[in-house]
Amino acid sequence: MAKLRGAFSLLGSLKEAKRLGAKLDETTHLTAGDTFPPDDVRLEGTDAQTLLLRIVGGTTSDADIFAVLHVPASRDAINAFVLNLHTHVEAGSTVRDLVNESGNAVGVAIVEELMGLRVDHVVELSWEGFIGLIDEIGPLPTYSRRTFTSAGKTFTEGTNHLDGAATYTFCAADPVDDAEQTRTRNQRAVLRALLNTIDVRKLAKDAPSLTRILDHMTRGMKKTPNFTSSAITHVATQLRGLSRKDVTAIMVPSVSSRTADGQVTADFDTQALTTLRSALINGSSAEVSRLAAEGF
Repeated sequence: MAKLRGAFSLLGSLKEAKRLGAKLDETTHLTAGDTFPPDDVRLEGTDAQTLLLRIVGGTTSDADIFAVLHVPASRDAINAFVLNLHTHVEAGSTVRDLVNESGNAVGVAIVEELMGLRVDHVVELSWEGFIGLIDEIGPLPTYSRRTFTSAGKTFTEGTNHLDGAATYTFCAADPVDDAEQTRTRNQRAVLRALLNTIDVRKLAKDAPSLTRILDHMTRGMKKTPNFTSSAITHVATQLRGLSRKDVTAIMVPSVSSRTADGQVTADFDTQALTTLRSALINGSSAEVSRLAAEGF
């Protein structure tokens, strides 16, 4: 009888997972016209899969994360790239300025131009949902390069185990006057910890946990229509053989400098970015890993 009850319980959980999968598919859609540049100025598609991820909606926009998740055509790696939103792009405008003024289509254009990757999907997660997600799978073992205190929370140099609320504070903090370089490194560290903590194989066998994660993810989510539960499952199946060593998190190369009037600004590191772009276009996961090892 106990086994029978367990079977019915699992069946109920699987039905709930399917319901939440449908909820993901029905999540508020970002329209193509507002999300992507015109096709005639975009890169050609490849067998790689690239997703622009924005995490927004916190009590301050300082916590906003602008990241790119990339799976090469070889399916031998998962790469996460985080952009410093304070980096200048053109005419004194930063990535944050341009995306806030003109929306996701400009964000996609910036990514495709800088990184040589065609963006296939765009997803916006709410910080409320992201915090819930971290509380479900965490705490996240997240590395901080320095000791600092923000919003009453102290983070020490080295590994900190963060719940959802602490993660938000860590990502929003600006402990160094370096044009948000340290903040972006903190955000990169969070995404690296998240990707290394999620155990897809375990979740596939744990329907209750999977349903809770999907519930958090869809809270306030917006996405392009082609980002569906079946598309996620398809790519996840192709990545089953990967391990933590195949997961790379990089800050898109940028450098900060102080102007004559004392202001600190950030600009893209042209030389390093050219190397990264070439590695991505050529599908060289080894070169991307090398750049990560150099501290980007």
